[in-house]
Amino acid sequence: MARLHNPMFYFGIMGGILIFSGIVTGTYVVTEWFQGTTRIPMTILTTLLVLTGFQMFIFGILSDLIVSLHRETMRSIRKNEE
Repeated sequence: MARLHNPMFYFGIMGGILIFSGIVTGTYVVTEWFQGTTRIPMTILTTLLVLTGFQMFIFGILSDLIVSLHRETMRSIRKNEE
């Protein structure tokens, strides 16, 4: 029920976890790159984690907008019925 009323919270948590894990793996990839070792699969994984995290944030913003518009529409419908 709370997911329908505050979607930014849930998408924000998922996005934050994904971005944080992307930053952790990215730090590992960069330190290995400075030592002369290339980790192409880890680089791809890092990119996917960070991009997916940002997408979760965008989904949260959009779904929060949709929920607020739905609330406003329902409020105006109830107001017109009275």
